[in-house]
Amino acid sequence: MMIDVKKMSHLQKELIAAAIDCCKPGGYIVYSTCSITVEENEWVVDYALKNRYVKLVEPGIDIGEEGYIKYMDKRFDVNMKLTRRIYPHVHNMDGFYFAKLRKLKNGPRKVTDEVKEKEASKLAQKAQKKQANKKNAGQASKEEVVAEEVEE
Repeated sequence: MMIDVKKMSHLQKELIAAAIDCCKPGGYIVYSTCSITVEENEWVVDYALKNRYVKLVEPGIDIGEEGYIKYMDKRFDVNMKLTRRIYPHVHNMDGFYFAKLRKLKNGPRKVTDEVKEKEASKLAQKAQKKQANKKNAGQASKEEVVAEEVEE
């Protein structure tokens, strides 16, 4: 199932980029899904914010919960609170998500060297953390074996 969600997320990123590219500067794009998964919603809007000259604006509808600004280890723009998530068990309707974006100017957003360095630093920190966790897990296993031998 997760593979399907990732495929949909990729497709939705392509669709939102195409919609933004078709819109004139100053125009609005409404992104909406009949899903409540973060991968199909905040991740897609986050992609648009990072790759196109757009910003989130008030949707003009006061129903639903605010979009997530953090999910697991992922952090999103603080303005993601302007997006809305409808939960079936809370709002007594089908689950869905929507965001309203305003296009600022044409073209893809250029990633600066500063952003690239920041992302590389995050990846390096994750790799170090993963390596430390593996080392700690290996150490714990050795300690368990020693403890078992002592008990015998």
